[in-house]
Amino acid sequence: MDSLLEALQSGAAFRDRRKEHQGLKVNILFTFFFFFLNKAKIIMETFKEVLIFLCF
Repeated sequence: MDSLLEALQSGAAFRDRRKEHQGLKVNILFTFFFFFLNKAKIIMETFKEVLIFLCF
């Protein structure tokens, strides 16, 4: 009974825990997206340098 009153007073009983997990998933997705975007940028810069070298 005490834990129920504590949850009601703190507002924990009314929190939507799904939103917290969804925010975490979005953060993880953005982290991976920017990581791979950075790797793709490095690959493209290297490829561009190789093309320039081969053309001259």
